[in-house]
Amino acid sequence: MKEKVVRIQSIDTDYEEGYTGDTYCSGCNTKIASGMVIEKNAHNPASVWTTDENYHWKECQTVGCGNIIDKAEHTGAEATCTKKAICSVCGVEYGTVNADNHKNTEIRDAVEATCTTDGYTGDTYCKDCDAKITEGTVIPAGHKLNKIEAKAATHEADGNIEYYVCSACGKLFKDADATEEITRPDTVIAKGEHDYDDSHKTDAENHWKECGYGSIIEKAAHDFGDWIVVKEATATEQGVKERVCTVCGYKAEEKIPAVGATEPTKPADPSTSGNKDQNTKPSDTDKAPENSPQTGDTSNLTLWIALMFVSAAGVVTMTALGRKKRVK
Repeated sequence: MKEKVVRIQSIDTDYEEGYTGDTYCSGCNTKIASGMVIEKNAHNPASVWTTDENYHWKECQTVGCGNIIDKAEHTGAEATCTKKAICSVCGVEYGTVNADNHKNTEIRDAVEATCTTDGYTGDTYCKDCDAKITEGTVIPAGHKLNKIEAKAATHEADGNIEYYVCSACGKLFKDADATEEITRPDTVIAKGEHDYDDSHKTDAENHWKECGYGSIIEKAAHDFGDWIVVKEATATEQGVKERVCTVCGYKAEEKIPAVGATEPTKPADPSTSGNKDQNTKPSDTDKAPENSPQTGDTSNLTLWIALMFVSAAGVVTMTALGRKKRVK
């Protein structure tokens, strides 16, 4: 018997019906059976993908159809140095490996630098294919310096110069390039001795000596000598007297009242004195001396006593003359 062949086969689309085709005898060309119409959108795709190296697709499971559905190139993901890419649609590997795409790397043979020996950053290797990806670089030896600011010394505490400390080895250096190593005593500025001025500082009550840093010693009240008149008072002008501290030379000054600054004495009131003669004038002895000092003024005491003696002598003389006249 000759083979059967299927003729007039067509596939369906989303818009047209398909046809399975008629069966003919390949020898005598006799039509053995008629085909069936395939309704549009009536394909029954397989549940798994059929694949080859570059494509994936699904075959229609309808009897007599055999159409290929959703055929496309593999896609998605990426190839690495050891693995092909995996298609994100059908899940099979495709293409070739990518020798330059290293996903898992690590650093090997790294060495930390010290203050005196060089270090090394280490080489980069792929953990999957063990290939060396990049070489490392040398880390120069060197101190890790922290700056210490300078601090002035006082009379109470030491100071220090500006210097640098290595946080790794603890060594001290005078410069930021670590070219001059120093010791801890080299950094110290010793606290200074007090340097007091020979002269005194003063105010109205006290004197003292002061250091350039503000410390004070020998503070005491002024030790004044006697008052000395430097300008005599007159009837209209004040005088001046001063006294000097015997320790620091501070001068205190006071004014001496003018001699004629006292108020004249008022005459007695006849109504209270019992004198009925209102025209009676006070005697010369009742008058206050013209240049008598003010009450409470103790300056120039000798002068005032002398004036009082002169006045008293005048009164005695006048009294004696009056008696002689009455005797005659």
